[in-house]
Amino acid sequence: MSYDLARRCTVVHAEFVKWFKHQTEWSESHDYNDPEAPSAPLRAWFSEMIVTYPPMNGPLASDDPDDPCVTDYSLGRCLIYAAFAKQNVGFADVSSDNFPIWIPSGGKLQAMK
Repeated sequence: MSYDLARRCTVVHAEFVKWFKHQTEWSESHDYNDPEAPSAPLRAWFSEMIVTYPPMNGPLASDDPDDPCVTDYSLGRCLIYAAFAKQNVGFADVSSDNFPIWIPSGGKLQAMK
């Protein structure tokens, strides 16, 4: 079981869904394990994330694939998609027809509309 997380600053639901579906066609002409592919702000976020949640694949991959913090990242130019083994974070159900999104609020996850 995993929770998948996509990082982007825009939070308007319909706009996010359209943008996300386009990004996850994975049609960019680079290796999605390339840590140089994302924009500078996303590279900075990724650099901070991998201290605690090291990558499963690519040149920065963890030497310990059994570490429960190892995370499967897909690195796009304007999207970083992270599949966490199990964490207490907000998430988007990208497999659902109505694409629900839950965000942390007051120590609980709350549905975003």
